[in-house]
Amino acid sequence: MRKYDFEHMGALWTDHARQIVEQGVFVANEGSWDMWAHNGTIYSLPVAGSGGSPSFWCAISHLRAHLYHLRAVCGYADLIPPDWENANVQFLGVLGIN
Repeated sequence: MRKYDFEHMGALWTDHARQIVEQGVFVANEGSWDMWAHNGTIYSLPVAGSGGSPSFWCAISHLRAHLYHLRAVCGYADLIPPDWENANVQFLGVLGIN
């Protein structure tokens, strides 16, 4: 698993980001961010050294629609963006995303 610098994610995120990683489901890596599912939400957590900030991405229940919209806007051939690495295809398949 990649390393995260929880202490530099900001006071509001430090404990929550730890909980996401410890209790959540890894979804995919998207460059300098890892996508995680936790408690009905998809989060984007920056990997250590990336300089990014964590964020809420979308509700798990809306992930398929969110990816469908991205595919239409960006011209992807598939619902899973081509820049996602190590995608958790089992998790995504349960959501009808393949």
